[in-house]
Amino acid sequence: MRTLLLLFFLTSTFQLFAQERDSFLVDNGYYQKKNWTLRDTGLVYDIIEKAHKLTYTETNRAEDLCRKALAVSNTIESAEGRVRAYLGLSHVKVYQNQNDSAMFYVKRAQPIAHRAKLKKLEVKCLEQEAVVYAYMERFDKSSELCFEAIKLGNKLGEKYTIKSTGTLGFVFMKLGNLERSSDYSQKSLDLAKKYKDTTAMLGSMNILALNLKNDSKPDEALAIFERALKLAKKSDNLQLESQVSYNMSNIFMAHGETEKGMEYFDRSVEISKSSQSYRSTAVNFHALAMNLYSQGKLTDALAAADSAVEYALLSENWEVMTNSFANLAFLCFQNGEFEDAYACMTHAYVYKDSMNLEKLRESAMSSEAQFEEEKRRIQDSLKNVQQELRLENKDKINKERLASRDRLIWIFALAIVLFLIAGYFIIKNNRLIKSQNALVNKQKEEIQLQHTEIRDSIDYAQRIQAAMINKRSEWDKLGTHFIFFRPKDVVSGDFYWAHNKGDLSIWVVADCTGHGVPGAFMSMLGFGFLNEIVIERDCSDASEILNLLRSKIVAALGEQGQNQARDGMDVSICIWNKKTNELQYAGANNPLWIIRHESSETPESVRRTTKLEDSALQLLEIEPDKMPVGFVEGQSQSFTNKSIQLFPGDTIIQLTDGYADQFGGPQGKKMKYAPMKRALIQMQSMQFDQQFEALSNNFDAWRGDLEQVDDVCVVAVRVS
Repeated sequence: MRTLLLLFFLTSTFQLFAQERDSFLVDNGYYQKKNWTLRDTGLVYDIIEKAHKLTYTETNRAEDLCRKALAVSNTIESAEGRVRAYLGLSHVKVYQNQNDSAMFYVKRAQPIAHRAKLKKLEVKCLEQEAVVYAYMERFDKSSELCFEAIKLGNKLGEKYTIKSTGTLGFVFMKLGNLERSSDYSQKSLDLAKKYKDTTAMLGSMNILALNLKNDSKPDEALAIFERALKLAKKSDNLQLESQVSYNMSNIFMAHGETEKGMEYFDRSVEISKSSQSYRSTAVNFHALAMNLYSQGKLTDALAAADSAVEYALLSENWEVMTNSFANLAFLCFQNGEFEDAYACMTHAYVYKDSMNLEKLRESAMSSEAQFEEEKRRIQDSLKNVQQELRLENKDKINKERLASRDRLIWIFALAIVLFLIAGYFIIKNNRLIKSQNALVNKQKEEIQLQHTEIRDSIDYAQRIQAAMINKRSEWDKLGTHFIFFRPKDVVSGDFYWAHNKGDLSIWVVADCTGHGVPGAFMSMLGFGFLNEIVIERDCSDASEILNLLRSKIVAALGEQGQNQARDGMDVSICIWNKKTNELQYAGANNPLWIIRHESSETPESVRRTTKLEDSALQLLEIEPDKMPVGFVEGQSQSFTNKSIQLFPGDTIIQLTDGYADQFGGPQGKKMKYAPMKRALIQMQSMQFDQQFEALSNNFDAWRGDLEQVDDVCVVAVRVS
């Protein structure tokens, strides 16, 4: 392991100091150029085309060539060159798995192509944006852009619809709709054959074969893969040859034909290694390790995982390095090598942090590029204005000369006067512009400073709140659980709290008045008072805890009448006696849901039951007291306790109203509680961590592009 780390360090150091001139640019006279003009547009296109061919084999070199082409295009003001260079950079970033950067570059290309009326490049921009969204797993947005690109492409000719049709095949494959995926992939393949687009043909054949494999038709899939492999070899398309070989290897390995599977695997690795595509090599060895582990060949799996780490380090891709070390840690743990497993997992965490820093660096570079682009645009605008003023004065002089030669002296004198006046106003305008720019810059700096101070304060408050909420030791004692927590802003008015003592587990979910900073202040009061009531006073009665919490909040706010009526929180509290499996619940406007088998007992306190026709499970709703933890007009009543007998397999759910109140869906309406209940019942067949992912994906799919309206908190606990 030390040898691998040393190799990675030496490789990185060598790349930093060995900045050599690119051989392609040397051969094409790039470094000899001093004054670039529009006549050099052809060279720009050649550089971009060369970068495109190198994307798979020499990714860093391809990125460098695209940036050089972009710099020249900016110098000679070539709109088409800039669009092509930005698209090239986006293509490179997709392959580097840096999807945010890929989206940034394609977004830069789109308005330039639109302003310059470059219709064909507009289609390419839409195609590339759809591809990036697909890799970001925003399949709804990707398919929408594909159809938009096909609509525009049909106006230019059907060959401009090939890529978007193929992307739809990929999108529907990811969505699990194999029939529609195959339809679009076949249509893309037919068009690619007609227009002899070999790359598109290979991509469509690859998707068609993968659909057959996923549909449990391995023999038919292998037949298409074999044709694709022959075509890839014939066209020298190393990228697709490697991918197809890798897919064929997986089929043979899955069916126990290890020797044949290794033959195709070795070919895939040979290609990626020869082209120095270490990222693909690492991914191949990673998949091989998991295949071997699933076959019970732990020793061979460890050897493959070691190779994955070796090539991941050479790839310098933080995500691949993180996954490879995590995989090796898992296999070491399975083999009883606990010290090695711990060391590998430590490396995985280090590279994960580095990956986050790299994303921040990319974001900073994008912001800098936007700033430079805006500055250049302003300079160009000023230059055009000055040029127009000079041309206007010159036209006036020429017209006067042609009108009357006899009055040449007077016209000349008048022209001098006009020139002096124009010069005066130009100087005056320049001074005014400078003073205005200085004022704007000063105001901008003040606003940025205020924004930074406010943001730093909020971020610090968020870290404090997160530290108080995320006491994993207390939550882990509860047993199997998940917490779906999604603040609307940086800090949240929703919070969750837990404490364990003896056989009792106590936990709380609360929704404070407001969200953001005001809500966060209320949540801090809630934290402090709960610690005092439950831990210091040793109170273990649910209704009494709410009564004491209400008294302290009313006293702390020190308000009266209508103002105080708006301040407080909605709370649900559960106390689980794990020895007797009895649950004590008290609620202030927040209900309690329990999902259990319909054959189990239904408590008397249940007021509403939700069932599905195709499920033996039911969701029981226990209503809270209809009053908040806060000021109440008149004499306040005591909160009530409700006791529920729990059974193994029960799921206890507490929540705030943010999830159900979210606007979204096809009509932009609130979700409400009924669809949420049905979704929770359907999720019970999944593992608990998969339920968390399903709940999160359901929320994001419903919200779409709409703004989140409130803080969201859902806590689920499984009774074992």
